[in-house]
Amino acid sequence: MVQTLSRTTDKSYGLCLAMDKIFYTDTEKNVWAAAADGNSEAVLISDQLESPRGCAWDGESLVYIADRTANGIYVFPGPMANLVATNLTRAADLEDAFGLALFSAAGRLVPSLALMAWAPLAALAAVTARAF
Repeated sequence: MVQTLSRTTDKSYGLCLAMDKIFYTDTEKNVWAAAADGNSEAVLISDQLESPRGCAWDGESLVYIADRTANGIYVFPGPMANLVATNLTRAADLEDAFGLALFSAAGRLVPSLALMAWAPLAALAAVTARAF
């Protein structure tokens, strides 16, 4: 069954599920969130970005958003018990950041950040090392 969770935007570049919340970006500067069950209105989490794109949850307490125009990766606490606007923190610099994926190496509790963008491999390794 397909269900509409929100009508805040016609297009989204980033979408991530964080427990019972869905976080997503629109085509402007916004990050939104809604309950995954569709039983609440979408909430504007942030309007601080320039061109938000990818979204990824670390499986614990942080949501990462790629900002293509600002050339960076931003982070905020999530999932939230109550969806509210929050400040984002710049976690890493990456030219033309677009998509995000998080992975955890065997035996490591803290996930490593893997960034998918049109950037040299050396730049990706540098960002990964600095992010954590």
